Amino acid sequence: LTLTHPRYPVQELRRYGVTNWTLSASVFGSTLSAPTISSVTPVTATSPSDTQSYSYVATNVTDDQIDESVASAVVSATNQLFDTGAKNTITFGDAERRNVYKLSGGLYGYIGQTTTTTLVDDNIAADISRAPPENQTPFASDYPRTVAYFEQRKCFAGTSGLTQTLWLTKTGTEANLDYSIPVRSDDAISIKLASLESSTIRHAVPVGDLILLTDSAEWRIFATGDSALTPTSIAARVQGGIGANNVQPVIVGRNVVYAAARGGHIRALGFEFDANSYVSVD
Repeated sequence: LTLTHPRYPVQELRRYGVTNWTLSASVFGSTLSAPTISSVTPVTATSPSDTQSYSYVATNVTDDQIDESVASAVVSATNQLFDTGAKNTITFGDAERRNVYKLSGGLYGYIGQTTTTTLVDDNIAADISRAPPENQTPFASDYPRTVAYFEQRKCFAGTSGLTQTLWLTKTGTEANLDYSIPVRSDDAISIKLASLESSTIRHAVPVGDLILLTDSAEWRIFATGDSALTPTSIAARVQGGIGANNVQPVIVGRNVVYAAARGGHIRALGFEFDANSYVSVD
């Protein structure tokens, strides 16, 4: 059970047995620590041409490829890999599954994965569309007030400092908000609702789309086209101007039942095909 409150860090309550319960603060980021590159050993050609510096970083990665650590410290070597027979051997202190990245055009691009203690770069072209993750921890001192799951992502929203911002974790993870440059489809997502007035996100409810209930409006979060939700396909569209109070909504069928922000009314929000939007009724 994930517990959120705008004045306290996110907590995880876990049950392991009848009398075995634990309560601990959520740790945001990868569950893996960054590896250490022991050395980069160059093998030069017999008659090397003009040499240059080659820089590398590496990350630890799980066998299912879902979780990846932040990058290691940079290790460099001087060589000319365009020469015949030249290569750089990247060495690690132990054998784990690791991704290796090489600096190219100002970005670190993927050159391969190894499960041994070495990876040989014999002039592998770096794929700069695939970069190592960058860590972000937005909840170090500013805490979300709501949490939900949507499309294999955990969603947090409505901190005291960023009341209209929604964060979604990396696909398939519980608390990893890391991202890459350039962006990747499974990266964490953050989006700020662009509304006419300041309104605090109070609830996030998955019902077909992700519904955000603020104190003055209802919002629909969805993916454009027929794609999955990604950093480049996410869209936000306001659906009404009623708003919700702090009482936790419930899902009844395919409707979100919630208490209106004012007037003591109970509302039901559901999708209507004729209007092609979600409609709130008393």
